Amino acid sequence: MNNNRDKALSEEEKIKLKQLSALMAINQGLHSDAKQMAYNEISRKVGFKTPVLFPWKQLLQYAAVVAITFGISWFVFTRSSSETPNEQWVKITAPFGQMAEVALPDGTLVKLNSDSELSYPLNFDKSARQVKLLGEGYFSVSTNPEKPFIVTTSAYDVKVTGTEFNVSAYKDEFVRTVLVEGKVSILREGEEHKMLPGEMFTYYRKTGQLHKKKTDTGLYTDWQDGVLQLRGATLDQLAAHMKRWYNVDVKFDSEASRKIRINGTLLQNKPIDQVLTLFKLTGQLDYEIHNNNKQRTIITLKDAEMK
Repeated sequence: MNNNRDKALSEEEKIKLKQLSALMAINQGLHSDAKQMAYNEISRKVGFKTPVLFPWKQLLQYAAVVAITFGISWFVFTRSSSETPNEQWVKITAPFGQMAEVALPDGTLVKLNSDSELSYPLNFDKSARQVKLLGEGYFSVSTNPEKPFIVTTSAYDVKVTGTEFNVSAYKDEFVRTVLVEGKVSILREGEEHKMLPGEMFTYYRKTGQLHKKKTDTGLYTDWQDGVLQLRGATLDQLAAHMKRWYNVDVKFDSEASRKIRINGTLLQNKPIDQVLTLFKLTGQLDYEIHNNNKQRTIITLKDAEMK
């Protein structure tokens, strides 16, 4: 019966069915009748010609997405720009002010920080386990020595078989990998750099320099719990974090203010004005907050000594 049902669908409808299958995987807690009703309503809106009984048990092969702060993450499909133009990719995005937790088909768990994007092919786990990351993600990779897990960033690939690690690949001055457990290899321009737990590997975009060192992994992984520890960070770096976490615009009273270094902690569950007040009380910075005519919050960061 499944074959007859597939034949009744056009190629366009089959693609929509795959998309809806992945999307509805989010609602695994619903009763099957409720899921069917929800599916029928969505299918009507996207233009299915005939009702289709939904294969709920097959949904588990797709990723489930759970937004963990401020709302729900975007979950969309795009066509790949690779050599196989017909290949479909799943794209999961955590916008400004949000995070997302993703369960991939192989059991790997990924936590996405704000302003981050994870993509993987629909045939994931059949031929290879490969994902693409823009932004920051914490990976708990399901062990499979015969199928290494590959995280592709704009600077290098991270190859693992089963481990826990953090990758930060925003469009900043660096791409950074921090290894918590297991082993990973950094692959760049034909070279392999092996990492051990407690190490951080950094690629600096401006100079092309590669650097590996021991580090306190908690400084780079506590963001999952809404805690961001800043140690010697510049106001420029603080501004980037605030924009992602609080969805605000940040300005500076001078170019020199960008380079001021501070120490402190950002707490995502606290209002931004409370967080900045703590920094101000320590004498590290000054600030102003106002809204523009589009009701966007604008924060101006200042040197505390320049008043």
